Amino acid sequence: MQLLIFKSAFCSKCPTVVRFLEQHAVDFQLFDTEIRTDLVSQFHIQSVPTTILLDDRQVEIHRSIGVNPPELMKIIQTIQGVY
Repeated sequence: MQLLIFKSAFCSKCPTVVRFLEQHAVDFQLFDTEIRTDLVSQFHIQSVPTTILLDDRQVEIHRSIGVNPPELMKIIQTIQGVY
């Protein structure tokens, strides 16, 4: 599985998502939407922060938009094999 976080420099809530995932020792890739416009198009990112979980075939299996701890916990549990 692969966890992608999309953020931007002007996003005040993006660091909250990053800290939350770091506190739960989750590995993720962080992308700036102003730099990685290719991925923004590919994943249809419309707002930040956006968190996307991909399976091993790179198929999206979960998406969370904004700062939503219950949704982020679902993603963490999926990664850890709880779900």
